[in-house]
Amino acid sequence: MPLTRHGIQQHSKDQQREDALGNGLDLIIAPGVAFSKSGGRVGHGGGYYDKYITNLRANPNPPKIIAVAFNCQVMEEVPMNELDQRIDGVIYADD
Repeated sequence: MPLTRHGIQQHSKDQQREDALGNGLDLIIAPGVAFSKSGGRVGHGGGYYDKYITNLRANPNPPKIIAVAFNCQVMEEVPMNELDQRIDGVIYADD
């Protein structure tokens, strides 16, 4: 597989692949550094997942978006701006 500009192997753009959104993608597990109990998410600062989530939610049947986190990553609130997208839930061990 060719490398992207970030040095990550990825299928070429002309290779046929399944249209995941058109065929009913159900769930996305989103990464993050910190999360709020209400679905706020702090990533690594690039905004890539926020843009992707925005595009996903433009579809008629968007998938659920969750995160799996350690307790130390979950706070009451996290800083968010107008471009940040909330996720649908966070799974963590509730003490």
